[in-house]
Amino acid sequence: MAKSTKETINYLKGVTLSFEKFGCLLDLPREEAGEIIQTVLTFGMTSKMPEFKDRYKTMYYQTFLTPIADQMTAAAMRAEQCRKAAEGRASALKDARKIINKQEHDSKHTKKYDNVEDSLSSMASVVSTDTLRNGTSSIADTETKEVVPSIEDLSFGRLISCGIKMDTGTFNGEQIWNDMSDDDKRAAISYATINIRDDVRKANSLYASQFLKSGVWKNG
Repeated sequence: MAKSTKETINYLKGVTLSFEKFGCLLDLPREEAGEIIQTVLTFGMTSKMPEFKDRYKTMYYQTFLTPIADQMTAAAMRAEQCRKAAEGRASALKDARKIINKQEHDSKHTKKYDNVEDSLSSMASVVSTDTLRNGTSSIADTETKEVVPSIEDLSFGRLISCGIKMDTGTFNGEQIWNDMSDDDKRAAISYATINIRDDVRKANSLYASQFLKSGVWKNG
């Protein structure tokens, strides 16, 4: 007969026996029938096998107790299956939580990176493109919030970079440039930037001395 343990009995809420098993009790005296029922209930509730001195009586009672022991074993197996299923669900839930936490972490990291990108773009927009083309620029100091202007470039080299050719021979356009006022230099650079530098037909077609002596920027 299958064995049962105290732990197994915890899974068993009740016992059943067929009419075939209990039908024979109808022909027994009530005292004997009651003893059998009590023995079955005691075994079902405690899983303790009763001891009989009579070997034949032991064999007779086993016909009632063996089905009860099988029910205990089946109940223990069902409980074990339920336990494993619960562990599987708990493991799946744990993995799902890990995935969700990782997604939230990645989302926060991406948002932080996007905020840095936006900040850098805002800082870059402080410098005006038009201002840079006219020879001046301004830089936003992000710590002091003060705007520091750069030094204006009125050098002869700046004029040459605007599409004016360097003199050759005895002509000395640089000397003419040095003798000019800052206002004239500024006006000459502005004129050359707008009318000569980006015009493929005019760029590098005028020598510095020729351009400066013409005073074309003064004619409006």
